[in-house]
Amino acid sequence: MDALPQWKLMKADLGKTKLTPKEVWQITVTPEDKKRYGIKSRRTMIRAVTNFLTENNLPYRVVSFTRDGDDYVQVCNIPSRKKAS
Repeated sequence: MDALPQWKLMKADLGKTKLTPKEVWQITVTPEDKKRYGIKSRRTMIRAVTNFLTENNLPYRVVSFTRDGDDYVQVCNIPSRKKAS
């Protein structure tokens, strides 16, 4: 996963800038990318992104899905709900 150019760019940007509420950053991985960079499954990508967010105490969520054969991994800034008093 660390060899994937999109992930390198996102990783650098996540360290520098903060996502605004409801903003989403996305990585798109095609089957060709998976072969080229040795990515076995979408779960591998999710773990790498989640571990990075946890290690750096970043309060973002990771969402992933597959569409038309491509895998998508999104980092979202979903504001927490405030409880009604």
